[in-house]
Amino acid sequence: MVVVLEGNINLNVFYKVVRRSHAPTLLCCWREKVETWDILCINEAATQCLTEYQLNLPEFKQILYDNLSSCSTDIKPNEVKWQRTFTAYLESFTLEANIIFRSEEEIYFLLNIEEKIEEIEVEKIEYDELDGDSKLNIGVAKPKRLPCYWNSLSSIIEDKYKVIVENSYDIICLTDKEGNYLLASHSYLPVLGYDPLKLTGQSVLSYIHPNDHKRIQETLIKMVETKEESEAVVYRKMHANGHYKYFEGKGMPILSSSGEVVSFVVISRDITDMKNRDDLLIRSEKLALAGELAAGIAHEIKNPLTTLKGFFQLTESQLEPYRDVLMHELNQINNIIEELLLVARPRAIKEEKVDLLNVIRDSLTSIDTEIQLKNITIDLQLCDEAYLFCAPHQLTQVFINLLKNAVEAMDNEGNLSIKVKKVDQTIHIIVKDTGIGMTQEDLARLGEPYYSISSKGTGIGLMVCYKVIENHGGSMSITSVCEEGTEVSIQLPGLQTMSLN
Repeated sequence: MVVVLEGNINLNVFYKVVRRSHAPTLLCCWREKVETWDILCINEAATQCLTEYQLNLPEFKQILYDNLSSCSTDIKPNEVKWQRTFTAYLESFTLEANIIFRSEEEIYFLLNIEEKIEEIEVEKIEYDELDGDSKLNIGVAKPKRLPCYWNSLSSIIEDKYKVIVENSYDIICLTDKEGNYLLASHSYLPVLGYDPLKLTGQSVLSYIHPNDHKRIQETLIKMVETKEESEAVVYRKMHANGHYKYFEGKGMPILSSSGEVVSFVVISRDITDMKNRDDLLIRSEKLALAGELAAGIAHEIKNPLTTLKGFFQLTESQLEPYRDVLMHELNQINNIIEELLLVARPRAIKEEKVDLLNVIRDSLTSIDTEIQLKNITIDLQLCDEAYLFCAPHQLTQVFINLLKNAVEAMDNEGNLSIKVKKVDQTIHIIVKDTGIGMTQEDLARLGEPYYSISSKGTGIGLMVCYKVIENHGGSMSITSVCEEGTEVSIQLPGLQTMSLN
């Protein structure tokens, strides 16, 4: 039976936490109207702990009454309060009480029992420091230790991992056999922006990039079959701000006394910066190769093209029926040569102070016809201003290329989103479409000389975009999901951090 409280709190989640925890843990309820404590769930470790302290359940309920009953007045009805922990330091042991929910007449606690820790500072804290107006009658402190469930988790992991659990910024989690969070390390907050306590009961896969689901599921299945530590797996996990970060993780199955896999410990390291450096190095090598090739092609084509245009002008009257077609093709060749030359050798940037928002608006105006023909919705989310020193013509070409690519990738009635914001003098631009997207194989080849997934493209336009952004001291990255769309993320230095060369 699923028990649901007001505020959509599912007690089954907490039953699982208690039963599967290796630490002495209980789920308790203080019934305010009748002033009694009920123990809803107690695990084997807690039962053994009470036996060691020679306490029966009625005696333990009296301890709860004496030390934690007054906490109920601090929690407002229908309010989830995972964040607040009350710690009572008793003569023989420590009670750590996490308040998880309070209804009109009841308050629910998740309790952990720990051995007495000597020489720890216990402070009586005034109630007004916790948004109240009276004084707590229990000791409240921030003990210089990790919560007991992490002590327990450390004990079930091999010695070589204990230092990581206690000190590392690697993210560590304990999941059940189905891949749902049971516990998550404190490092989830600084690394991914999530409160680890709020992850309990949620599926790990809901935070992992859809294209990596199969790889993760295969890894879990293999650990169940072999009952051995997994090989390192590279995958992407969503940050709280909506962007994906790259991680390299290894899992270890936790076995029951009968030898069956009951849960997994997964330790993952953030490798986003390392992968970005590797990608940048590969892209730089590709651009260098493309530059050498482009210089040769441009040199071989430019002179004959000039001759052709000259003779065409001399015989223009005779070729009048074909004039528009010939001029269009000649100009197209000339534009390709100009792009090749831009890739081949850096040009001195004639910089001027420009609001990037105007550059983006001008770029949108240039492709307005294509946008209207496909009935595409434009979603603009722009900051107030985004000034920088730049070559506006070059940046306009970058955004025209990117916006054209986005429009071509979408069928009728797609959505094109452009977001611009400033963070610490860095301008962040995100161009996102709802087009056909790309496979991971296509995405990996972006930036290769003359590679394009469009039948109309040459691949040079994207190379130009990378080159121009690089020349302006910025960076550009692309992510895509097949059949869902593509996102281009650009960072450019704002006015105060731009280097004038």
